[in-house]
Formats: sequence, C-alpha cells, structure tokens
Amino acid sequence: IIETILCDQRETSVTLSQSVDYPNADGTPATPVPTQTTACYGVDLTSLQPSYSNVVYEWWTGSTSARTAQITSTTSPSVTNYTATGTVYLWAKNVSSGVYSSAGTAVTVNALPPTPSVSTTTPGNVCPAITVNLTSIITNASGYTVYYKTTNSSSGPDVPDPTKAVAGVYYIFFKNSSNCYNNTGV
Repeated sequence: IIETILCDQRETSVTLSQSVDYPNADGTPATPVPTQTTACYGVDLTSLQPSYSNVVYEWWTGSTSARTAQITSTTSPSVTNYTATGTVYLWAKNVSSGVYSSAGTAVTVNALPPTPSVSTTTPGNVCPAITVNLTSIITNASGYTVYYKTTNSSSGPDVPDPTKAVAGVYYIFFKNSSNCYNNTGV
C-alpha cells in the first residue's frame, strides 16, 4: 500500500506494511501462521494461534486443502487440551464474510514418552558417603533423555549432579525425540 503525504509543501511517498491477517481483495484471509508447527499431546491448540484482527482461527482435522471435522472446546479431544496424536490444521476465517483462508496450516501433535519406571529398591548410600546415585534406579530409559528435577515439573530446577544426590525428594522425567516430556515425574 502506498500513501502520499504532503509535508512542508513537498510530496512524499510512504510505504505502509499490510498486516498478514488482512483479507485479500476477494475477502479470503491469508493462510494462518501458527506460533509453532509441532506440539505435544495435551497441548492447548489456541495457544499456537497468532493474534491478528479481522479473522477468527479454527482448528480442524482433514488436510491443508480440506476441513473435515472442527475441533472445539466441546469436542473430544478438546481444542484446549488436545489429547490425540497426528496432524491438525489451523484455518483463518474472515470475521465479516465468513470466508476461510485458501489453505490451512498443518501442526503435528506428538506423543508423550512413558512415565519413567524406577526399581523397587530405594537407592542408598554406603557410609561414609552421604549421597546416592539417582541414575541407578531408572529401568526403562532406553531411547529417552532423562531429567532429574527438584520439583514435579519438567521445567523445574535440575538436580545439580544426579549421581551424587543428597537426601531429599526428586522427580524424574523423560524427554523424547519430539521434545515432549512425560506429564508428571516419579
């Protein structure tokens, strides 16, 4: 868009940028751009939507060229807690005309890793040591990155050295190759 402005009796052209959500001349919104194209099981899909005016965003099954079944807050799985794996599609819809974008954008929802299993033997120290090796109690870590945390949150603080943990409560999480963590630690 070019607008002509008159400043001090001189004519100046200024180029204004057009917002990506602004409908095309035919009323079709631009293809939406989600904040990320991969997510983990249980994601709130609405958190992946861009925030633009003039459009509403909808999540659908189907393909980038066809909408099959809409995912809403009342469907199972829900748009705010999507508990399925596979591909879903973000579509933009013109608020005024109800016209959809010419294409949807694919977002892949990945599975979570399993909950870590620990041996039934409580790790112990051998005197005079006052630490234990937390890594010795994991039984099913193959294929996952293991995280040892001081809180029951995968984003919580790490145990500084899990091979030399002092007395306390610790939580173990797995992360898979899709960068997804299991829901709760053990």
